[in-house]
Amino acid sequence: VRILKSYVEGAGVNLEFARSMVGIREFSVPVTVFRFGGLSFVTVPGEFYSTLLMPDTAAICYANGYYRYIADQNAYDTGHYEALAAIVARGSGEILSNTIRQMLEKL
Repeated sequence: VRILKSYVEGAGVNLEFARSMVGIREFSVPVTVFRFGGLSFVTVPGEFYSTLLMPDTAAICYANGYYRYIADQNAYDTGHYEALAAIVARGSGEILSNTIRQMLEKL
């Protein structure tokens, strides 16, 4: 029963937010990367799935806004709550992850 409640809650939250974004097809996501010692950090405005992170990289979530969940494709494939409540399309997490990787390589 709890799983079904999660699906309903996620769908309801997503619907409410989607209504506020009518007509918006894409938007920029503010991201910052930096290194401290041997560890890399990335700031993201939302809840970033740890599976999207590179080794030795930590995410600082809820930074510079809140764009809800940034899930991996598996979350979409399996219907996880985070994917249902996400405002970004399937594959967006991987696109952002690749961008972050490129940003880190330039440091």
